[in-house]
Amino acid sequence: THIRASNPGLPIRVATFDASEDTTRFLNATAKHDGNMTVAPVRAPKSVKGWLRKPFAILESPFEKTLWLDLDVRVDEPLEYVFGLFTGEQVLIQEVLAFGRDELVDRTKGNTQYYHVMVPHEYPGLCTSMVGVMRGNDLVAEWAGTLVPPTEFLFKGDHEALTLLMYRRKTERVWLPKGRYSQVYMAVNPDATLMHHGGSACKQMV
Repeated sequence: THIRASNPGLPIRVATFDASEDTTRFLNATAKHDGNMTVAPVRAPKSVKGWLRKPFAILESPFEKTLWLDLDVRVDEPLEYVFGLFTGEQVLIQEVLAFGRDELVDRTKGNTQYYHVMVPHEYPGLCTSMVGVMRGNDLVAEWAGTLVPPTEFLFKGDHEALTLLMYRRKTERVWLPKGRYSQVYMAVNPDATLMHHGGSACKQMV
């Protein structure tokens, strides 16, 4: 309701991951009442679980420009300006404010590596709670492909896969204007108009 209150005319597509029958009925009824919202289950290989299906959802977006938002991102401002921030191969994304260098397992070499071996510490860890891309950007398909077992690396999250991929590809990152985005669990900028409720405890606040 918060995103619709601040963006009454914005076309919205809700991508569902293993939604229950009750949830599906609720979403379909909401979409019918809204008139500018659609609901679709994400099609991904059965071996891809949970949030690792996120890039598959983005691939199925019907829009020329897509702004993916996790359900735990609260939106309290019009988003029209956001779609003007990125074009071509650029990716609108935000930095993880409390980024941990998670361990990755290199399947091809059979040994354990750490994230900083592949991505320098000065390169920011990226948060995939908000991702803006143009239709046809092949980065998304490659991102999805890296998450289908058997994979080169065993990723704990989709954000680690995308961070590594964007670093390797030298993808141009686009940030939101300073002060617009924040993450609740870091208690950073409580006046932000795009707020990510990351972590289990914070998700209970949504």
